[in-house]
Amino acid sequence: MKYKGILFDMDGTLFDTERLYKQCWMHAGVPEDVYYGMIGRTTAENDRTVASLGLDPKRTRQLRNEYLEVLTKDGIPKKPYVDETLQAMKARGFKIALATANSPEAGRNNLKRTGILPYFDAIASGSECRRGKPFPDIFLLAAEKLGIPAKECMVVEDSFGGVRAGRAAGMYTIMIPDQLQPDEKLYSSIDALLTSLREIPAVVDRLN
Repeated sequence: MKYKGILFDMDGTLFDTERLYKQCWMHAGVPEDVYYGMIGRTTAENDRTVASLGLDPKRTRQLRNEYLEVLTKDGIPKKPYVDETLQAMKARGFKIALATANSPEAGRNNLKRTGILPYFDAIASGSECRRGKPFPDIFLLAAEKLGIPAKECMVVEDSFGGVRAGRAAGMYTIMIPDQLQPDEKLYSSIDALLTSLREIPAVVDRLN
């Protein structure tokens, strides 16, 4: 079997933003340990988490977004080798999709601001899915938008929930850890554990 599609998570995978989000959520009153459980979750899921802390979700998100604007006023920081990796995958004939828990508008805007939007053939958002990660819905939607069977797609993720979602979708799942390193239970859901995006083309060449 030959892989034809690759689906990238956004925050913590393409962009070095999870560390910024942590600062922003903590600035808005969310404890650090609670934040780690919010990584990769949909807006609705995170709002419920915020509400469970006794905080107003709308106001807390407003504070978080205002602080994020301050931290990203000079641009959104990309992970190392983003452009090179996307170029390499296109050169190998891959279709590329973004699969993000954020809104499609936020995803498209971030890709456009960082100059990598032209590489992407589709954007799938958590707001389009009934269930968020670790359920497979967003990756199955992304594969559908690309017009490629799930079994012929690869997923690139940094979060525990994202890795589990990729495995549940029946896709080859690559993890590049960001804020959290995988635990023993997660290893069974990872097909390739890498240290950077730069290693992806070599994995693809080996498999294809």
